[in-house]
Amino acid sequence: MKKKIDNFVSSVANTVFKEHVSADLLTLFTFIFGIIAGWFFFYGRTFLGGITILISGFFDTMDGAVARKQGSTTKFGAFWDSTLDRYSELFIYGGILLFFTKTSNTFGTTFTYLTIIGATLTSYTRARAEGLNIDCKVGILTRAPRVIILIIGSMLGFLIQAMFIVAILSNITAIQRIWHVFSVTRKS
Repeated sequence: MKKKIDNFVSSVANTVFKEHVSADLLTLFTFIFGIIAGWFFFYGRTFLGGITILISGFFDTMDGAVARKQGSTTKFGAFWDSTLDRYSELFIYGGILLFFTKTSNTFGTTFTYLTIIGATLTSYTRARAEGLNIDCKVGILTRAPRVIILIIGSMLGFLIQAMFIVAILSNITAIQRIWHVFSVTRKS
């Protein structure tokens, strides 16, 4: 299945590459659609929010593939991509948090807040570990599965349940990464 997805991404990247669309522009589209998704969630349009996250995810998948096809991978491009991914994700969660807050949904607000903490720390712990030259891709819920759970939950009307799952598993992932870095640094 992964090979089929990789082949599809590669063929789309070839088409985009021929159209001379830059990877940085695709990264910007990822961010813009993340903001739009957050807006949909804020207004309770969860199905449209899920669709918009799917579109954002498509652009996020394409930017790296196009950069490799163009031979234009740069340190700034990687930084730009990671930074706008965080912004995009936080705009999405912010929209969800504000929706649950304005509808007085305490469970939704709590789980979304815990998701924001877990997702942020999952990304931060990896970035900080890599800043120490420690590979830190461990954990049960990285960004892609978080996004998939959110898409499915929002499109099927199970947003609170999706936020509960992501809240728990993303915080477990952050703890797994802390433990991993502790274990690695303890040995040296």
